[in-house]
Amino acid sequence: MVRGRRAISEIVAALILVSIVMAGATILWVYSSGLLGSLQGAQPQQPYANTIALEYYDWSAATANYNKDHALKVVLRNVGSGRGILADFFINGTQVALTSASNATYPSTCAQFTTSSLNPQVPCTAYLIIPANLVKPGYGYTLKVITRDGSVQTFSIIAGRISGTSS
Repeated sequence: MVRGRRAISEIVAALILVSIVMAGATILWVYSSGLLGSLQGAQPQQPYANTIALEYYDWSAATANYNKDHALKVVLRNVGSGRGILADFFINGTQVALTSASNATYPSTCAQFTTSSLNPQVPCTAYLIIPANLVKPGYGYTLKVITRDGSVQTFSIIAGRISGTSS
């Protein structure tokens, strides 16, 4: 009598084994899809080693006379960990030139495209030549300082002067 019949325990055992395999496969799939998803996703952007801070600016000389080019004095500091190499300066999208250290009226201590531009934590003074009629006193402007590694530092400045620490 017992020979021709199958026991219910064999069926239950088979169902339990199938459910264990399915649970294990599900856990493995969830783990691997999370791991693969994070590996395939967007990589975090590496922070720039050069972060430029604007410590002081004086635009009063540039706003004194509309008929001549004048200089905007800015004191910059590299608050990052690497040596900053200054590339370009823009005011409201207009590229402006940096004066040289030999300029008797506006001697910049910052330099463009040299490895000694901005050492970490050392301030430098940059005089930017502002084209005539670009600036009106009391108006706000955007100053962009771009370094050679591609970092863009944007500052909102008002034509005039900011008080603070000047080096």
